[in-house]
Amino acid sequence: MSVQVKGSGTIGGLDEGLVVSGIVTASTQINVGNNIKVGSAGVVTATSFVGSGANLTGITQTTINNNANNRIITGSGTANTLEGEANLTFDGNLLKLQCDSGEFRVEAANGVDAFSVDSDNGNTVIGSVGTLTIPDSIIHSGDTNTKIRFPAADTISMEVAGSEVFKIVPDAAHGSSQSIRLRTTHTIDGAAVNMGGTKAYSAGIIRGLVNIRDGNAYNVTDNGGGLGFSAIYNSSGSHTTMSQIEGVKANNTDTNYEGAIKFSTRHNLGNMVEKARIGLNGLSFQGDTAAANCLDDYEEGSWTPTVIRSSAGYSGSYNAQVGIYTKIGRLVHLAFSVDIQNFSGGGGHVGLAGLPFTVGSNGLPGWPHSAHLAMCHLDGEYAGGVDARSIIFTGTNYGYVWNIDDGTWEYGNFSRIKFRGQFTYMV
Repeated sequence: MSVQVKGSGTIGGLDEGLVVSGIVTASTQINVGNNIKVGSAGVVTATSFVGSGANLTGITQTTINNNANNRIITGSGTANTLEGEANLTFDGNLLKLQCDSGEFRVEAANGVDAFSVDSDNGNTVIGSVGTLTIPDSIIHSGDTNTKIRFPAADTISMEVAGSEVFKIVPDAAHGSSQSIRLRTTHTIDGAAVNMGGTKAYSAGIIRGLVNIRDGNAYNVTDNGGGLGFSAIYNSSGSHTTMSQIEGVKANNTDTNYEGAIKFSTRHNLGNMVEKARIGLNGLSFQGDTAAANCLDDYEEGSWTPTVIRSSAGYSGSYNAQVGIYTKIGRLVHLAFSVDIQNFSGGGGHVGLAGLPFTVGSNGLPGWPHSAHLAMCHLDGEYAGGVDARSIIFTGTNYGYVWNIDDGTWEYGNFSRIKFRGQFTYMV
């Protein structure tokens, strides 16, 4: 049987349903109740379909590997296969990426690193062309009062235990674009900069404190660290360097680390000029480093003057033996006062001995160095006048009495001898 309804119509009055064998055609759509519709294009729609679907064809299945709760699903590179990522999860509140070994990286569109974290060693790397923007602070985890801050424009600071210990601020008015300020709880005498440590020595070299390094090559003259001192030099408040101290290599020889300290001051409208240097041979001036021109010693002390004869066997009783000296480089200046009584024995020259340093002859012939005597008592006064005496020296730490008037040595025997005077000589 064939039922054909043209146009729009309804077959009704069928209490027990309609059984149709053969082909049923409709020009638009067949509705079965309100939920099943058979369209003219061969599409069947319904609220639900029930059945095993075993005989359906043309349907492709998709597999999810390693799936578990909260894992984010990603492609696998294999058709119809997805991966549940064990190290990338989202529980509705927290997106978590766990990299026990490897690197987390965010890249720019051109493939250049913008941000990366190397989980092997805990490094956080900002890419070579990347920028990390921080509104104010980098705070130590679990220690919130220790931080690095950017508290204002062009300003960087560090805080420890809630107190600022380091700050770089704009300071263009003082001759530079930045000024570094260091503060600690151990401020010494109100200083703005305090650096501390525990001093130790190795081969005489200070360890544990400050060292200023110069990057010049070993054969650059006077290479070495320096420290400059500046001051305001005009009414505009401008600063310039007035003087400086340098710790320099004293030669240009490879592997030779002989050093020196160089002191320089600046001339008005001129350059910095070396004024003094302390090196291996002592103190030199005005850039002159010749060993012969270096001041290598300063010393003050006392010495014990004695009365002697050139032949042994003399003796006596001292009433006074006082001597003092000052030595500056090769120059010695001394003063003395000696008094002996009951002097007897021995023979030959009468003289003064016990000088703290040997008198240098310095290429002069004879006995060219003479003491200035305020008193020369040889059982009578002979410091001046007729037969005046002096004490002359050469290449020794003793001298003999010389008769200035006669130009002869003194060989007399005297019971009471007193010498008082001064003597300046070169060693």
